[in-house]
Amino acid sequence: MALTPDELARAGITAVLILLVSCVWVAFKRLYWHPLSSIPGPALAGLTGWWEFYYDVVDNGTLVKNLPRLHREYRSPVIRISPNHVHVNDPEFYHVVYRAGTDYGKAPHFYKALIYPEALIAIMDAKRHRVYRNTIAPLFSPAAIDLCAPRIKDVVLKAAAKLDDGLRSGNPVNAERLFRAVSVDVIYVTLFGQPDEFVQDYEHDHGLIISMDKITHGMWLAKHFPIINDVAPYLPPALTSSKLSGYAQFRKQCEAWVEGVQQRREKGQLTTADGLTTIFDAMLQPSEERGYKARTPKELIDEAALFILAGSDTSAYSLTNATYYLLTNPRVLDRLRTELDAAEAFIRDCDWDEMAVVKETLRLATPVPGITPRIVPEPGVTVQGHFLPAGTIVSITHRTIHDNPGLFEDPTKFIPERWLGEEGKALDRWLVAFSKGSRQCVGSPLAYQELALTISHLFSRFDLELYETDEKSMEWVDHVVAVNKEPVKVKVIRDRWA
Repeated sequence: MALTPDELARAGITAVLILLVSCVWVAFKRLYWHPLSSIPGPALAGLTGWWEFYYDVVDNGTLVKNLPRLHREYRSPVIRISPNHVHVNDPEFYHVVYRAGTDYGKAPHFYKALIYPEALIAIMDAKRHRVYRNTIAPLFSPAAIDLCAPRIKDVVLKAAAKLDDGLRSGNPVNAERLFRAVSVDVIYVTLFGQPDEFVQDYEHDHGLIISMDKITHGMWLAKHFPIINDVAPYLPPALTSSKLSGYAQFRKQCEAWVEGVQQRREKGQLTTADGLTTIFDAMLQPSEERGYKARTPKELIDEAALFILAGSDTSAYSLTNATYYLLTNPRVLDRLRTELDAAEAFIRDCDWDEMAVVKETLRLATPVPGITPRIVPEPGVTVQGHFLPAGTIVSITHRTIHDNPGLFEDPTKFIPERWLGEEGKALDRWLVAFSKGSRQCVGSPLAYQELALTISHLFSRFDLELYETDEKSMEWVDHVVAVNKEPVKVKVIRDRWA
């Protein structure tokens, strides 16, 4: 029997009242009766995840920049940034959470929501992660990375040719765009054994890089609405946003590369000359002895996406910022060149060592600056007088460590010398750009090799000056990977080797 208008009205009012009472109940529970209710922080953050959503999405990746302000405002090293999520400003606690063999597992809601939910970085089970990582890790050993050096050098020489073109034409060079191309090419040729094509045509928009930009600009949206990752590959282009279409295109490209590796393996065409392409060869070979199962096609595609996107954007950001720091610190550049001029065109070790420049760049311009959330294990933990029960999500941003004046004197200044000598070796404990422990970035040796070879060659060979670039250009936002708001541009003044 149909309801009368009055009955419908009463039903609607009842439903609204139930909803309001439920909301009030949840609000009181989260603000006053929750185990984290005593943790200082914005009331809205304790009430709802929309507070975090605002800084991630609406304010375009500024959460990590607002955390120091909140610690000062609430005068607490522990603050609540979501109903069940706290941020901790305690360097020693970092090495509790992110140590080797840690019991603090990764937070699935964060890592599974990113574009590579089946990649190594997103494997939640510690035992399974260890098996897969041990399969990959030897391929990033010093000997394996040495195999990549000639390919990296070829890419760097092509970048140098582009700077030489800028010298002859007198036109400024978009260093950020050039280094994006360098970093993608390094991954492209070492991981997939494919011909490099990005540096050669770096001034023009490439479909892959356009897709990568669309993905990173929408990364936080996927964090808060993970269904995006599930539906994007299946939606027709007419129904997708630019972010979703970029994601779908990116995965199709990764799928084609992985299939190419599989086909070459089946034909016996994979050799050590393929460099890191053998990663996928290793992943395709099960091992009953080690309890290792061959990765599924989806897992391999996610792994490819991880290496390309994370590996290239982080290195490009570091090279771009190193360029700015060196050109605005002539004393540092002169000292670096003194060492470089006494060495070969491509060097790996010298007395002062360009690695000090690399480390200081990674500290001051941390490629992954924001949260990497972990879950507090049983029976909970007390941090700075605050008890965090098991199941609490806890984060310690890399910027929190790298900007700490108790660890780094004058932390806002570019001082590579801080990494020299015994005191410099002690500081390595606090360089967390690639995280620490068993979950640290497996590809960091390749990144260090790329940064060192690129900086040593380009800055020993060319005199450069900044063009339409200043401190405002270096303002950044967090899209999981840091992104400068404006590109760094340079003019090539002289080829010092000519």
